[in-house]
Amino acid sequence: MFLNYIFIIITGRIKYKMAASFTIMCFSWNASGLRLCETMSQTKADVARTGIKAFITMKKKCLAPDFFEDIRETIRNKRPSLVIMTTEDEDSSGSYFHSDLLVQSMPEIGYTLVKKDKLNNIGETASGVTPTKVVSGTPSGSALRVSIYATNEVFPGIISEEKVLQGFFNNDGQKEMVYQQGDRVSGAIASYIWHETYGKFAFISTHLPAGVNSFKVGKDLDYRSYRAVSRAANNLCLISVMNQLVDSLPMEAKPDHIFLIGDLNYDIFIPNKKNIDIVTELAANISPAKIRDLQKYDELKKALDDVPLNGFKEGVSGEGPLFLPNWRLAKGRGKECVPEKNATKISTSCFGEPNDAVGGLGWHDRILYKEMMTSNFISHCIDYNRIDIKNMHASSHAGVVAFFEIRSVL
Repeated sequence: MFLNYIFIIITGRIKYKMAASFTIMCFSWNASGLRLCETMSQTKADVARTGIKAFITMKKKCLAPDFFEDIRETIRNKRPSLVIMTTEDEDSSGSYFHSDLLVQSMPEIGYTLVKKDKLNNIGETASGVTPTKVVSGTPSGSALRVSIYATNEVFPGIISEEKVLQGFFNNDGQKEMVYQQGDRVSGAIASYIWHETYGKFAFISTHLPAGVNSFKVGKDLDYRSYRAVSRAANNLCLISVMNQLVDSLPMEAKPDHIFLIGDLNYDIFIPNKKNIDIVTELAANISPAKIRDLQKYDELKKALDDVPLNGFKEGVSGEGPLFLPNWRLAKGRGKECVPEKNATKISTSCFGEPNDAVGGLGWHDRILYKEMMTSNFISHCIDYNRIDIKNMHASSHAGVVAFFEIRSVL
């Protein structure tokens, strides 16, 4: 079952039962150039792309996002007030996950679309790195996408606030930005959601690609230098993101709650140790203690102590990712690469071939949150884990899912 995958608790932490209150679910996944179908059935998608139907629809080959069937069941059971779905490096054309599948599937379980957006030419393909062995065909481009849904009960209160919000933002309460460093094209979409009781929310969907070509890795830079340059580039981009999408807003429009969601391009970097050795050691020992040890070398953990991420937290009680890294994984990996709760090891074949020129291991997709302490309510992360099921295995990334509960400080 999906819950066995999405909540792989290798830390021994007791699962939190979500109370009936204002809750939020955030999902983030880098699709590695995949085109996603408009249906969860691969058979139906293939039929729509053969014979006379193919001539009429002109639809390209795609991969069915069958993993959403399990995600939707979890949404149905947990009933979060808001659902934020972010994908990075999804093909910029011929991909229908956000435009068709979610639009059709979410109302069936009692959710209404609040807003969605797409930012083209962001990511690895846009940065001149064409993903190889993509089962849906060579990507025509890459895009950052976000969709936000609310329960039918919560939706009216949000829509009433949208009328006020429109006085500060165009584009249906969303702002976009592109940040280019050489060939490296990063970007972000800020989706602003206001609620009369719980305050102002900013959900910032972000993709900071690796930028291997731009930084001339393997030519002018060794891996250690590449990671130093990459971290500096990440910081410059995030400074711009926070400045343009949060800090520069008029006081009356500034958010109370900020969520930073997406591929932030931070690796696990251990000085004087090769990536192949890091992967091999982890595969032989996936214990909670080993995960915590790797956290010491997580580039993002260190970045949280400084500008621009100072004040952000990640995970339950700010403990960070207490699960296996979600990048760089082998495309086409099998079910054995999603270990059971008490598993102690995993095959090295589950990971992409470690390469000191492009990186070896890390938590790339992340969900961070920050409270501005300007509201009577604050966000508490109540569950945070990786998700890696079904056709997600066609990507070199696993995804992450986080649940939050908005609680009163009074």
